Amino acid sequence: MLFSEILEFVINNRDKGRSGSFEFADNVLASYIAWAFRMDYLITTHKDGKLTGVLIAAPLNKGFSPEQDKLFSFDRQIPIGEEKDHPLGVLDFICTDPDSRKEMIEKLLLRFDNFVNQDKWAMRFGEVVKLPNRYFNHFYFI
Repeated sequence: MLFSEILEFVINNRDKGRSGSFEFADNVLASYIAWAFRMDYLITTHKDGKLTGVLIAAPLNKGFSPEQDKLFSFDRQIPIGEEKDHPLGVLDFICTDPDSRKEMIEKLLLRFDNFVNQDKWAMRFGEVVKLPNRYFNHFYFI
């Protein structure tokens, strides 16, 4: 898969994300997606050779507090071996069909092996909110 395909998919499907996904300006968006790929925070799904979903999830500071911490930071680098002890930021999430959403959740569970036990935070309608596991279960069982 080419980087340009991911970028084009995101630009063309931003409105299908949850609560305004991937809202960066296009020039920053390219850096953001490249950063997520480089850090192994980018998850994709495919169907019949076409991209059907893109998700970016990254570990946050221990004891993350939306009043004190930024949900997103290019500077945050948490070693993979320590990620399980940190909350997760589900930064952006676009899927074009229910099967892709289910596959995306399966990939999240594989990528973050302590996913079920980690606190999860996301930006929803301009507010940083804590996401319960039932939020992901909802997408998995649709």
